[in-house]
Amino acid sequence: MRLLAFLAALAALAATALAGQELWQTWQDPVPERAVAVAAASPEALPETPRSAAPPRDWPALFGTRVVPEPQPPAPPPPKPEPQPPAPPAPPIESLGYSLKGVVSDGDSRWAIVSHPTGEELLKVGDPLGETYTVTAIDVQGLWGVSSPGAEPQLLGFAK
Repeated sequence: MRLLAFLAALAALAATALAGQELWQTWQDPVPERAVAVAAASPEALPETPRSAAPPRDWPALFGTRVVPEPQPPAPPPPKPEPQPPAPPAPPIESLGYSLKGVVSDGDSRWAIVSHPTGEELLKVGDPLGETYTVTAIDVQGLWGVSSPGAEPQLLGFAK
């Protein structure tokens, strides 16, 4: 059995050496360019391909095809907004149904207890008062609210 394995290994080594020699000769003596040009020019010189050979497959691109974007003209500048009329002044806080019930303080911060027909709220500076007002200050006079930045603050004082 060892003799048979030795003979098979010897035959494989000989076949490898023969293939290496042919590769070396092909590499050292490439086909002259003139012969390639003549073969390409005359179709009779080309070897005939067997009919059973399958046509080459057209494989789709793995990552898609490269699409070069067309240069676009610059976009026109956006139109200037039309001037809007000034917003009407917000209604007074008292007319919205709010009334001040009390003010609570712990020395550093203050809270206001505000009553409305929908319920009572405990507010601090920065909290929204309804949909239009924001609390800007709370002092001994009452709660000060502003409807928009830059607008005149309005006082929601204690009921008299």
